[in-house]
Amino acid sequence: MATLKLNNTTVFTETNGVASIPSGVTIGNGVKFPAGHVINIGQQITTATNLYNTGQSSTTYEKIDDMDFTYNPIASNSKILIMWNLHLGLDTNQSINIRLNVNNTTPLLGAGGSNSLSTGPSRYINNSGADINLFEGKYLYQNTVQNAVVLQLWGTAQNSAFYINRGYSYDDSWRHRTPSYWTIFEIAG
Repeated sequence: MATLKLNNTTVFTETNGVASIPSGVTIGNGVKFPAGHVINIGQQITTATNLYNTGQSSTTYEKIDDMDFTYNPIASNSKILIMWNLHLGLDTNQSINIRLNVNNTTPLLGAGGSNSLSTGPSRYINNSGADINLFEGKYLYQNTVQNAVVLQLWGTAQNSAFYINRGYSYDDSWRHRTPSYWTIFEIAG
């Protein structure tokens, strides 16, 4: 068994070819992990049940404020795997488009033509207004500087407003709710 100590603290051990860092030991700043290793994880969950797209324009996106998330990378030149689950309740028989923005202005998903409104999940919803619909997406973002990454979801629905995390028609205490969330994996570059 080999042991490496710094200032009388064991920071690394090896037993039968298996190397480990003891529990409670902080590696510290400046440590470089090999490319592809997850170096940090972030998550934000929202249980808000607010109403959006009250202007009911099918061509104007509205920021879904309850889904704003700022992630602070721990390294520059890392990749950030962005994943989101967004639960929405819409009025009956409506089309909805969702898009991801990173750092407030850049839509990242989908190239679309001039007639394409959506740069993220998009679908036609045929339901009773009580349903909660899941919109989800993933994007691998190349981080080039160690600055905060601001994530936003924007939505538009055809002639309808929509609620986050609840059905459109019902808001009584016994109906189901479900949270929306971001999950972030920062990966060494």
